[in-house]
Amino acid sequence: NSLASERFKAIPRVFLGPSYAKVLHGLFGAGAKAVGFDLTFSYAANRFPPIDRDYDKPFLSALATYKDRVVIARMTQTGVAEPFAGALFDPVRDAGKDDPAAVAYADLIASEDGIHRWIYPTLMADDGSKLTTLAARLAKIAGAANDSAPFMLAPTVPLESLPTYSLVDVLACIESNPAALRPVFAGKVVLIGSNLFEEDRKRAPDRFLHWQSRNNGDYVADGCRLTVQGSTDLDRGTVPGVHVHAAAVNDLLSGHRVVPVSASGQSLAAALLTAAGAVIALSLPPVVALVGVLGLIALLFVASTAVLGTGYWLPVVPPAVSAILAMLGSQIGRFFVVERRRRRVERAFGHYLAPVIVDQLASADDELHLGGETRDVTVMFADLSNFTAVSEFMSPTELMGITNQYFDAIVKTVDKMEGYVDKFIGDAVMVLWGAPVKTPNRTINAIRCAIAIQEQVAELNARTNTRSFRGFEIKIGISSGPAIVGNVGASRRFNYTALGATVNLAARLENACGAFGCGIVVDEATMTTLADQYLFCELDSHRMKGMSTPIAIYNPIAQLERVTEGQRLAVERYEDALTLYRDGKPTQAIALWSAIASSDGDKCLARAARFMARRAETRGELHSIDDE
Repeated sequence: NSLASERFKAIPRVFLGPSYAKVLHGLFGAGAKAVGFDLTFSYAANRFPPIDRDYDKPFLSALATYKDRVVIARMTQTGVAEPFAGALFDPVRDAGKDDPAAVAYADLIASEDGIHRWIYPTLMADDGSKLTTLAARLAKIAGAANDSAPFMLAPTVPLESLPTYSLVDVLACIESNPAALRPVFAGKVVLIGSNLFEEDRKRAPDRFLHWQSRNNGDYVADGCRLTVQGSTDLDRGTVPGVHVHAAAVNDLLSGHRVVPVSASGQSLAAALLTAAGAVIALSLPPVVALVGVLGLIALLFVASTAVLGTGYWLPVVPPAVSAILAMLGSQIGRFFVVERRRRRVERAFGHYLAPVIVDQLASADDELHLGGETRDVTVMFADLSNFTAVSEFMSPTELMGITNQYFDAIVKTVDKMEGYVDKFIGDAVMVLWGAPVKTPNRTINAIRCAIAIQEQVAELNARTNTRSFRGFEIKIGISSGPAIVGNVGASRRFNYTALGATVNLAARLENACGAFGCGIVVDEATMTTLADQYLFCELDSHRMKGMSTPIAIYNPIAQLERVTEGQRLAVERYEDALTLYRDGKPTQAIALWSAIASSDGDKCLARAARFMARRAETRGELHSIDDE
């Protein structure tokens, strides 16, 4: 406000010396204890040739007069011009010193986060000497104890709420009624500085404090009016540096300085947080433990804030880091203990149980128990055909070895498709999707697994083809629907499996593969789920053994994006024949099926058409696929 006033707007600050002289005389005349300039007088007005060499004489004279009560600021990298330092120099007190005692350092040191929360009464020079700061020098002049220990600013109100007046208003009062200033400045330390938006702005610990509503604090006397200045912050979270120095002087004079808790107290806090973090980590699951430790840190922060009122500051970061490290260390230790247990269980049971069941057993807090639940699953039975015929030409050892090769390839494919090998039944494998762990894409995974198993078996057949062994064929039946899944058996020995109509249907469908000559057949529920991804052909519909209603049987031809026109035409012709057969027109159905059987198209459809043509010729009814 002062620099923008009519009095000063045309005058550069370097030429304000005469006005500063008037201010010094007026303030000390009003009873001020000390006056500090948070301004660096690095240039004198008389350095400019057109200016009278005695231009600053009134100011220099005032400095000399009040040199025991005036302090001029300097920076570690910027000194005070010789005329001003010379005016403040005391031949006795300042002999042999680079700067007079009335020149002090205005450097403010920010914390790592850029906040100026720590006040240092002295700074360390490069040569190891101590440099007195502006606030410490002013406080000492005003009678504060000589203490060089750093302390923390802990304001309860915004720093700019300290009484602040415009320089031009003070000058007006000095010129009109200097005695009126005594109630305002008597016995006070006064700082003169800048509150411009573009210079010397600091981020201070009051950035989260809000201005309280207050009454008009303006001072009015005869011929004098001092308007209290408000906040100069424009939502930038900064204050003028002069207010940081003023707050430091205030704390030094009041004796209410916030200092760190002793090293032993900090160590105790860190030890307690470390122990608490370890206990929480060992007692709770990782996510809950993390929430618990973060809660402890929040409580520590609240406690640290509360302790500030007693003049002590408890650093939060070291105990917080200790708690987090203790939690992580305990979790890592706990992990290795659990992992050791898991590996022991895996080694013991890994050859007998599926990986998901081993994981469940290793991580279970409670004993496994009998019982189950109803869940939607997809079941696959895969059977190695020709097993009995092959066994007549191979020794048991050879047969077991080569069979295990096929089973190994099948199991690896099942694991890759997120299936669970429930059990081996002679030369067949039962596989589940949707249990014991839920599988979002269980039907598509089952179809892809079946196709991959066919490819694996064909590849093994090509590698193991000998005079005595021509390889196995694979028959796969897949059904989807509800089943009871869980642990069944006796109290001392049980097995995780699935029971119910869906499982029985998958087994019946696997048997149907032999009758129709198709490697893979599925039920209607599986087909319906995948109808938008695969082309299926309905082979027939029959009442199978143990089933009260006819079951539609489907063969997956190919993925829709890979279906050829020939495959699509073959499916249409086969299903047309099936419709004719069901409508009581066997002759026409036989003609269509015979044409499909003699074509070079899909081998499965050709074999199924040949089978259905024979049935139509004899007008036989297939009551059970197992009888074929």
